[in-house]
Amino acid sequence: MDAQAPEFYDAEADDKDEAWVQKMRGSHKSDALLSCPLCFTTLCIDCQQHAVYDNQFRAMFVMNCRQEAGQQLAQQQQQQQPEQQQQPGQAAAGAQQQQEGPASSQPPPSSRLNPVCCAVCETEVGLRDATDGVYIFINVFASNS
Repeated sequence: MDAQAPEFYDAEADDKDEAWVQKMRGSHKSDALLSCPLCFTTLCIDCQQHAVYDNQFRAMFVMNCRQEAGQQLAQQQQQQQPEQQQQPGQAAAGAQQQQEGPASSQPPPSSRLNPVCCAVCETEVGLRDATDGVYIFINVFASNS
């Protein structure tokens, strides 16, 4: 019986793929490789994990991502205000003043954020800070690098 080699098998494919990945990554040390959670398309190979939130990453260089330029979110700075002691009769008056106050009492937005989607399946995967160009990945599948 004459055995034929499988038509779709390449014994060297894994080695070729590994060489391509190392060529693309260069000498970068990344905290994770980020992929789309829906279609598993690679989104980023060089990122930094957030110090507090383990499921958040930031990156400068991405692939297979599309920025939603028409949509924009505003992130406002958090201001610490000391709690003021109010007399029981003053609570209602203070609440009215806050409601009637001018709209300009809101702090100006500190940064503009654009939603970022996977270019393949259009799943929203994070945000891009328009002021400094940093991508913030929130909804991604992270694997060890």
